[in-house]
Amino acid sequence: MKRILITIIFSILFSIDLAAQINISAELRPRTEYRSGYSQLLSTDQSPAFVTTQRSRLAAGFKSGNIASKISFQDVRAWGDESLLSSTGAFGDQSSIDLNEAWISAFLTDHLSLKIGRQYFSYDDERLIAKRNWNQSSIKYDAVLISYFSTQSKMDLGFSYNSDNDNKFNNFYPSQKFKTFNFLHYTNSFSGNFNFSLLALLTGTTPNDTANTIYLKGTYGFNIDYQSSFGDFKFSAYLQNGKNKSSNDVSAYLVSAEISKAFSPVDVFTGATLLSGNDYTNSDPEYRSKDHAFDILWGARHKYYGSMDYFSNLSKATKGAGLADFYFKCRWEISRTFSSQIDYLYFATQFNIIDQNNNANVLEKYLASEIDISASLKPNDTIKIEGGYSILFPSGSFKTTQLGGLNSRSTQSWIWIMLTTNFDFQITN
Repeated sequence: MKRILITIIFSILFSIDLAAQINISAELRPRTEYRSGYSQLLSTDQSPAFVTTQRSRLAAGFKSGNIASKISFQDVRAWGDESLLSSTGAFGDQSSIDLNEAWISAFLTDHLSLKIGRQYFSYDDERLIAKRNWNQSSIKYDAVLISYFSTQSKMDLGFSYNSDNDNKFNNFYPSQKFKTFNFLHYTNSFSGNFNFSLLALLTGTTPNDTANTIYLKGTYGFNIDYQSSFGDFKFSAYLQNGKNKSSNDVSAYLVSAEISKAFSPVDVFTGATLLSGNDYTNSDPEYRSKDHAFDILWGARHKYYGSMDYFSNLSKATKGAGLADFYFKCRWEISRTFSSQIDYLYFATQFNIIDQNNNANVLEKYLASEIDISASLKPNDTIKIEGGYSILFPSGSFKTTQLGGLNSRSTQSWIWIMLTTNFDFQITN
């Protein structure tokens, strides 16, 4: 057995192209935040939080001929969160490092490639499949990716079937995660200023943590990106059906549109996102038998629904009544290394919400308005400093749905500053 193993190792070593490249990279990203109402309304008897979190990553990539691979480890923690401690000091954690990426890819032909392992996915405007890099841990996918590409088009097929342990029997899996996550993405650049893409997903969840049953949900739609001298136009629309994890039929939709215009050095953006929801005032039995709340799956949150992340969990924030998000953004490139941005966002539910404290009371649709101000300084490729201030003006209905009968502050605010340092060097044979 040992002789066979040595033979295999030497076969691999001698098959490596002499022009192989090895890339080593590291990232350190501490972020300090003053949370006086971040992602959750602060009641009058609660105090703001001051916290620093840090992401530390170390990665190694390899490329030789038509073969490439990467492995990356990360540690995400709050400063001072050590669990191993005594009266003489804090000594760290039992387990705080996890596998961030671990994949290998190969070009099977000039137009076909295969990629296997833990990897990042990001498609189109990231409404449904995103890396979600604002999150210190980000989102990874354990999957197989098959890619076919030509000069103007590309098609990706992604497949995954997940397990919580190295099981001997049963296929139990936490119902909060996707047991299976599969997709087909096709994109075509018809011209230099027009891009069209199609996306279809098949996702599955279990009804609870001790069930073998998998309920499948389908999501499919398209994305258009058109650039002209009058401005840039983006539009996407998706339908969703199948079953949710409660075995209810799903009938939902998402529609988004954005228009942007560059007035150098200022860029302006305006747009809207509509996500369907449940109308709790509709008593029709056939309507109530279905779930009309659109599930944004593992799509971007922080990027679209406000920097304060109140709508990262849409079902919690809107009680499943859907969301209408209207926004206006202005970005100013002050210099080659410094930029600033101000965003205004208006949030409302698609349908009225019934007051849980008084079923006879129907709450207003308007939820909140948010203003996000941010700035970014990047003096070189290694260092980037970002910071911002956000303020939220919640409505009475939002206070009721989020805090019940508790008193809430009239405004919620959040301040943050983040340092990102990236180190990268390459070794070539």
